[in-house]
Amino acid sequence: MIFRQGKKEDIKTIVGLGRDFCPKEYISHSEIIEAFASEPLKWNPQWWLRFESFLYSHFEENPEWLHVIEHKETKEVVGYAVLQIDQEFDYALKYGTVHDILVHPDFAGKGLGSDFFKYIENYLLSEGCEFLLFESGSENHNAHHFLKNTNTKLFQKYFINH
Repeated sequence: MIFRQGKKEDIKTIVGLGRDFCPKEYISHSEIIEAFASEPLKWNPQWWLRFESFLYSHFEENPEWLHVIEHKETKEVVGYAVLQIDQEFDYALKYGTVHDILVHPDFAGKGLGSDFFKYIENYLLSEGCEFLLFESGSENHNAHHFLKNTNTKLFQKYFINH
C-alpha cells in the first residue's frame, strides 16, 4: 500500500467509500455542522453529495489536508483521511485534527489503519503540529477501540476518554 497526499481526481472514489462504508455511528459533530447528518446516528438523505462538494472546496483551499491509501498494484484508493491544521492564536500550539479516516472493510483488521494513522501523525509532525485531535462520533466504538490501541507520538499523550 502507498500512503500519499490526495489528488482532486481521488475525490469521487473517496465519496464512494464514505457513502458505502460510513455507518451511522461514524457521525460526529462536524457531520452535523456540515449538514451531512441531522443528528447523531442519522445521516441526511444523499449526504454524500454534500460531502463531495465539501471535499472539492476543502481541496481547493488546502489540498495538502487530504490523504489517501492507494493499493500498490491496482492503484485503487482504499482509504482516506481528511485533516486540518490550526493554530488559534499566535502564541498557541499548532495542532492537527483528523476529521475523517476510513479504510475499506476488505483491508481492515490487518494493521493498515494503524500504519496510515502513523503516516498521518508523521505528516502532522512535519508540519509543526504539537498535538493531534481525533474527531469521532460518540457511538463509534470501533474508532475508540482503535485509538486506545494506537501508540502515537502526538495523540496518546493527549488522549482523554469521554
